[in-house]
This record gives sequence, C-alpha cells and structure tokens, in this order.
Amino acid sequence: MLTLRKRKEICKNMAEETNNQPKPAGEPQPNTRPASSNGAQANQTSGGGQGRRQGNGQNQNGQRRNNNAGGNGRSNNRGGNGNGQRKERGGMGRPPRMRMPKGPQTFVHGSFNGSGNGNSSAPAAPKAAVQLRGVSKTDAGKLKIIPLGGLNQIGKNIMALEYEDDIIIMDMGFTFPGEDQPGIDLVIPDVTYLEERKHKIRGILITHAHEDHVGGIPFILPKIPAPIYAAQFTIKFIERKLEEYKLPFKPELHIVDPDKHDKIQLGVFNVEFLRITHSIPDACSLVIRNPVGTILNTGDWRFEENPVDGKASDKQRLKEVGDEGVMMLMCDSTSCEKTGRSPSEAEIVDTIDEILVRNYNKRVVIAAFASQITRMQIIIDAVAKSKRKLVVVGRSMLNNLELAVKLGYVKIPAGLIIKARDMSKYQDGQIVVVSTGSQGETFSALQRMGTGDHRDVKLKQNDVVILSASIIPGNEKSVWGMVDNLYRWGAYVYQPSTADFDGLGTMHTSGHASIDEIKEMIQLTRPKYYLPIHGEMHHMFHNAAIAKTEGIADENIFVIEDGQTLIADEKGIKEGPKVTSGSVLIDGAGIGDVQEIVLKDRLAMSSDGVFMAIATIDKKTGRLKVSPDIISRGFIYMKDNTELVHKSRQIVQTIFDKRDISTPANSLIIKTRVRDELANYLFKVTKRNPIVLPVVIEV
Repeated sequence: MLTLRKRKEICKNMAEETNNQPKPAGEPQPNTRPASSNGAQANQTSGGGQGRRQGNGQNQNGQRRNNNAGGNGRSNNRGGNGNGQRKERGGMGRPPRMRMPKGPQTFVHGSFNGSGNGNSSAPAAPKAAVQLRGVSKTDAGKLKIIPLGGLNQIGKNIMALEYEDDIIIMDMGFTFPGEDQPGIDLVIPDVTYLEERKHKIRGILITHAHEDHVGGIPFILPKIPAPIYAAQFTIKFIERKLEEYKLPFKPELHIVDPDKHDKIQLGVFNVEFLRITHSIPDACSLVIRNPVGTILNTGDWRFEENPVDGKASDKQRLKEVGDEGVMMLMCDSTSCEKTGRSPSEAEIVDTIDEILVRNYNKRVVIAAFASQITRMQIIIDAVAKSKRKLVVVGRSMLNNLELAVKLGYVKIPAGLIIKARDMSKYQDGQIVVVSTGSQGETFSALQRMGTGDHRDVKLKQNDVVILSASIIPGNEKSVWGMVDNLYRWGAYVYQPSTADFDGLGTMHTSGHASIDEIKEMIQLTRPKYYLPIHGEMHHMFHNAAIAKTEGIADENIFVIEDGQTLIADEKGIKEGPKVTSGSVLIDGAGIGDVQEIVLKDRLAMSSDGVFMAIATIDKKTGRLKVSPDIISRGFIYMKDNTELVHKSRQIVQTIFDKRDISTPANSLIIKTRVRDELANYLFKVTKRNPIVLPVVIEV
C-alpha cells in the first residue's frame, strides 16, 4: 500500500526529475505565466458589437490585444510597443502567430451560458497562416489524435489531441496491477510523448472522478504541469487526492458547469462540457472544436431517463452538436456487448428494500463501489426506511461520502450514521454496514471481514452480505475467494450472479451504455468517423460493429491500440505513425524503476522459489574452507530432501576442486558453472526451475 511517507517521497523524486530534465533539442521554451493570487483566470473579451473578435484578439483598427498585457497597455510579448501594438515582422508584412500562453484560457460565453446572439456554439479560433517555429510542414494544418491509455484495456485512460503548437489532454487515469505484476501497487500510462512536448500543453480535461480517469494525476502532473478543468465534484475529488500526495507546487484547478455548457479556449481548441449520466456525480462528455473539425468524447456514460439524482444526460444538446456537424465520435466501449439498455438505478431500490425486509432481524453488510454516490443515497434511504442505523467502513467510502455530503450530492437524516464501535449497543436487526471491497481487493474492508482481520466488524452466523456490484473482468478469482470466506463465517451472500436463484430483481446496474444506448448516441450526433475507446480489443471490435449498423462507413471506423495515432486534415482521417506508449509501474516510492526483467524474476520466485549455494573460499588458495551452504526458499523443504541437498553440495565442491588454477575462484566463469550445473541437476530431479543464486565469499 502507498503510505503517506511513500507518497511524499514519490512527489519529491518526480519534482527533482522534472527540474533536472533537459529540454529536447531544437524545441522552443515553454511560455509561462504566474498564477493570480486568488486562482482566478483572466477572461478575454468575447464576441460583441465593438469589433473585437474572439480567438485572435484583433480589433477593427488592426491592433492586437495581448493576453498578458498589464493595466498600462504594455505588452509582455516580444515585439510589442508601449501602446499595446504589435510590430510587424517578415517580408509578407504579417505578424507571426502568437503562441497561446500556457495556463487557463478563455471561458467563451454563448447562448448556453447566459449571453450571446443565440448561436449554439462558439467556433474555434482560426489558425494563422504563418508557419510556426518548431512545427514541420508535414504537421501544419493537421490534427493528431494520440491515445496513450485505455485502448485495448480497462483503465489507465488518457488521450491527447495535438494541432501544430497546441496540445490538450483528456483524462489521466491508472489501473491496478494484474497477476503477472507481483508487488506492483499501481500502473500508470507512459507519457514520454507528452513530456517531450510539455511546452505545448494547454490544459487537462477530466470527464469524471473515477480512478481509471483521474488516478494518474498525482504521478503524471508533476512531469507535465498544466491547468486541470472539470465539473465541480471531479475537481473537489482531485483536490482531495492531491492533498494526500503533497505535491511540490500548487495545482491549477478550474471548475466548469456542464449545465451551462461552459466553453474553454485552449490554444486553437474550443472545449464544451456536456452533462452525461454515469455512476458518479458530474460526469461529462467533451465537445472539442478545432480547425479540422469537431470531436466528441463521450467519456464513461449511459442514458437514463429518470436518474435518481434527477440529472439526466443532455440529449438535446447532443443533438444540437450533431446538427452542427461531428467529425469524429469517441465512444465508450465497456458495456457494448450487452443487449438492450442498461437498467435504471431506481430498480435497485426495490431489491435492497426487499432484502432488508426478508432479513428484518439480521445484521446486513452492503458492499459497493466507493465512487457510486447515487448508490450510497439509495442505501441511505433504504436504511432510514427500515429504521436501522448505518455504519460506514472503508477509508475511500468515508472520504467520498464526506465529500458528497459537503457538496450537497447526498442527504443523510440526522442521527442515521453511528460509529462502528457503537454497534454493540444495538440489536442485529437495527444495523446496516456499508463497506468497500465488492471486487475482493486485498486490503478492502469486506475482504478483511472475510479473513477475520477487520478491527470493528466481526462476521458471525446469520449475518447477511449484499454485493451491490458486478464482477469486473479479471477479478473473478479474488471475488469468489472472498465470497467463500464470507460463507465460512456463516453469512449468506446476495450477489447479482445469483439474483434469480434468490428471487430478487436488479442488484447492480452498470454505469456504461449498452447496445441500444450506443445506437441512440450515434443517431443523435451523426459522426462521419468513429473511434471506439475505453475497452479491451473485443469490446472495441463489437462497438465498431454497432457503428456499422448505424450507417458509418467501414473505412471511417478505427479500432486501434495505445500509441497508434490518427491524423486528421481537410482530406479526412487516416492512421498516422506510432508513438511511445505503454505502462509505468509504481512500486512503493519508485516510479518506473521496476522493469520487465524484475517482474520475471518475481514471477519465477513466486512459482518455483529460490535455491542458493554459498561457497566460502580461502582468499589466497581459492580452495573451499568449509562445505558449501545450501539455502532453499519456496522450492523444497530441506529436511525432507536431504539427498538432493547433499548432491547439490557435492556438485559445488567438485566445481571448485577441479577448477583451472588460472581461473579465479570468485570469477564469473565459476559462478556461471555453479549456477548452470545446479539448475540442470535440480530440473532433472524435480522438473522445476528455481532461481539459482551462486554466492562466493572470500575469507
């Protein structure tokens, strides 16, 4: 687990790496700007009746308005004069394109957030025709779509868009390690491509607050610092997360309102946030307008007509964006293999009520995802209805519930929640415990209850456990192992996979769109090109098949993996070159220092163990002083294998006795011979391949 001390060490190391990292040769230095003391951003003047035009900052008199100009009208850019006018340079008599400053840009006001002339969108600022230093002719006028995580895998989502001298990033998540990554805490995307171009990054856009979309921020942000934009709950979630890691700088976090269709100008990119339904508050889709065409990134989403929180997906605005014209739809693939539509969250209400009534005299433990705030409200309402008390266990569950209550997303009746240590004051039928651990996570509260290690909740006969979550692919073994442990304590477990057996209705609903919802999204937005995202390869292939049924041409659908870029220009979209991508492993305080060979050694040790032969030799003569020592860990039990141990000693002794006197006893040649001959003998006898470690000690 990552302790607070380890997190501080991680951030300190990352800050030192960032400060010491040399700039790539030939690349321009980044523009920087000090943040204002109150964190507010300066707004540029939007379109109106005074002749000023949004995006290029030019007025009717040919004067260029400088974003960094102070109150006296003096320009902070090179070439500016005291009157704020920009000196023209070059044989064509035209000024070169002014690079947008790094940091927060303009919130563009339009008909959807209180002003404007009624137009449904604000067009992206046109690019200047003058060639930029550092932008090659082959890149001029082209949009690069750069997936660095989340394609051909669940989690670790990150996508970048690059147009000449501007880059924006969408999401920055992590994933949990697999069984083939022993000892690893977290896995984050490799952002080498972005590090080499960090002076171009204008902003980071976050769709929602799930860890597979925000979990990588504490580790990646120090390497590519840029302002972050997201809806309220997401920003507050990120803010709390970053407080735990004690970053060496103050992150720039900006709240946008999807219900007002806030638009942000980041270089050439005009970004609009739209409300979408998911299993966490304030999830958003992103409408990204740029000189090549409009891109719509759905984020994680589903459609629900009557959500529990009353905030439905903004289908009307999606249709309007479709009317404007969508060049490419990037669509979540996670649940695209499920037919029909995802069940309503409201259906879970009746199921939980039914279980509490059936077990009116028993203690009930409910496990759910800590991020499912709507599910938390359903559980709270059910507990209040059954006149029970609620106990909350699990650090992430407590933190998220506290944040949701503070922001007004969850309402809790006074006196409903009690502390875990006070459970003994109540009858079993008066208690409901809500817990983390629905996926069998190693150190989660429910997993520790199953092993009997939880400090406050000790399971007993007749307890009832509800798993209000489906099993994420890859977690089957850990979940079923945990369920078996729960049964061993005498508890009965209700779960979605056995709902029919128990005569129950819906116990969990996905936060991701099923087939019919994806079809509706395509019908609303009518994209020309289609890119399945957020899923394994089979998910993305099936998502692509859905797009074909809705009339999108086969050659306009791209099923690609991380690192495979797409290039868009006025002629269309095609595959571009591959860029550096992959995974960076976090192990304790180390980031990226565990390589593939280390994992192979760990796997070998975990599967076949270690066999060590220690030879103590005379430094002058090179002869053995004593019989070789043999140590076995995870390979054999030495007391039951005395013959094998004795033979291994003989092999080592023979090698040293018969060595050529010209070959030093502690040379690599002798050590390699010991390793190979022992390994061959051990495999011959046991058919196993432990890691053999020869050690030579001179005395």
